[in-house]
Amino acid sequence: MFSAAGHPGRAFANDVVCGVLLLILGLTSAVLTYRQRAEARRAAGAARGM
Repeated sequence: MFSAAGHPGRAFANDVVCGVLLLILGLTSAVLTYRQRAEARRAAGAARGM
């Protein structure tokens, strides 16, 4: 992203931005995985006649 050498404030801001992006990606992945598993459970229940 930026060349943060010699700029501690800029380096910290860069770390915060990267951390927030990783957090968003992690949460999105967790939500999508949960939805996929819930759909698989529903399909399995319907196949068993529940």
